[in-house]
Amino acid sequence: MKRYTPDEIKEFLIAIDRNLSTKAKLVVIGGTAAALGYQFSNATQDIDTANSVKDLEAAIKKAKLETGYEIPVGTAGVYDAPHDFEDRLLSYEAASFVRLEVLYPEAIDLILMKAMRCEEHDLQAIEQIVKSQGVDA
Repeated sequence: MKRYTPDEIKEFLIAIDRNLSTKAKLVVIGGTAAALGYQFSNATQDIDTANSVKDLEAAIKKAKLETGYEIPVGTAGVYDAPHDFEDRLLSYEAASFVRLEVLYPEAIDLILMKAMRCEEHDLQAIEQIVKSQGVDA
């Protein structure tokens, strides 16, 4: 499966925003959250979300056609997150979205989420988040 860079993900999200007719929210988790929120440079295969993307389906299809990126976007079937992590979500402001609101977990919450899977790329993401945010044990 192809892996997508943070720049490609950002371009794809901008295309989704451009194709929305109403306001929508996307709560990204996993590698996408690490890439957008914490400069994790490793590519990711998909955009996992903690919320439904049903209202975004048409815009996602159009974004795939516009960008040529076949990035799978969907609600994660299973994910572990700290209690009330939704109360600490941060807004992704690096792109000038008109209708799309992109949110991601704050550093400690994302570290805990990545630690639950603890695969090699998860450990790499944790290391980058710790470095970029100055997290101290």
